Amino acid sequence: MARPFEPINSGQSGFNTAAERDLLAARGLEYHPDLVILYFVPNDVEPSLDAHGPKVEFFVNYTSIYEQPDRLSEWSQLWGLLRQRYLQNIRARNYLAECARSFDPQGEKWGQCRAALEGIRELCRKQDVPLLVVMFPFFHQLNGDYPFQPIHDLVRSYCESAGVPLIDLRESFRGYDGPELWVHPSDPHPNEIAHQVAAQAVFERLRSDPTRFRLPCQRAVGAR
Repeated sequence: MARPFEPINSGQSGFNTAAERDLLAARGLEYHPDLVILYFVPNDVEPSLDAHGPKVEFFVNYTSIYEQPDRLSEWSQLWGLLRQRYLQNIRARNYLAECARSFDPQGEKWGQCRAALEGIRELCRKQDVPLLVVMFPFFHQLNGDYPFQPIHDLVRSYCESAGVPLIDLRESFRGYDGPELWVHPSDPHPNEIAHQVAAQAVFERLRSDPTRFRLPCQRAVGAR
């Protein structure tokens, strides 16, 4: 009979890859995990929310459109709707451009993120713990001209060079456009459908290579 899994969710809101590395070193490895799963998204190069200095979050800018209507919107629902759509489009474009700049292969942000990924890999190597990286896409134009593909390619290139297994969930979401996977029209974080698709992809990958991931096991730590 297969032994049960004990997943430990160590995710923290607003963490970037460097903060996840530090948490793994400080507490995660104390659980003596049999497997570490690191979830990565295209804004993980940005500073953590608890870091000094401002941090611009896509969904924070998005929701502020609803929370700060202008005076004319109080009198005209049509104007309010048109204003929201316009601001959403402008802010989304600005955020896309900022994400692309952050992942400049020679840039400081990607350099720090890459160093954090390397730190996580080294921590797992010293403890002889398998590491799996799972990359979530941003749910925007998934079935078309996906603007974050260069970021996925950069992360894949690192993982291949470092010998770290990677699941790129972009492939799992090929049949979707994006907004149908949002938890709310004003919040593009993954909803229950997206999480189910992601969980199935991870399960299939682990099941396909049990020797590499040393399954079955008793404990697994997921970091994100």
